Amino acid sequence: MAWAERKYGSPRMIVITLSGHILASLTTIFLELWAINSGRAPSSLAMATDVGVSYIMVAGCAAAILLMKKWLHYIGLVAIGLFILLPLFIDHSIWDTGHLFATIFGFISARLLLKLSPVRTVSSPYELLLKCRSELSNK
Repeated sequence: MAWAERKYGSPRMIVITLSGHILASLTTIFLELWAINSGRAPSSLAMATDVGVSYIMVAGCAAAILLMKKWLHYIGLVAIGLFILLPLFIDHSIWDTGHLFATIFGFISARLLLKLSPVRTVSSPYELLLKCRSELSNK
């Protein structure tokens, strides 16, 4: 996510991660209420809480995947798919559903922000190393 933050910039990354956190939390709450009211979940589920901090991370990872090039993009999609969908189908937890929502909202908000303005051009770690070496050798 640090690499994505350098590309998006801190303000946009904050918008992406907070939208993933807030929108996924709200969607999960509405899904939870629907499940309780329709009798699909026990009323004790209303007492369970999840602060959704991991939703921030998942939304940020989704945003980072959008910036990846070529085969890394597909590897990122497969990885996030496995980390999100496997627990959803194995555990059947409402919180795992929240991670899916956070991923979707992270992709959507990142895509919308990319349409507003392109990402910044930043140096790779290797380029930074070469620049530091050249500056040190000039002194």
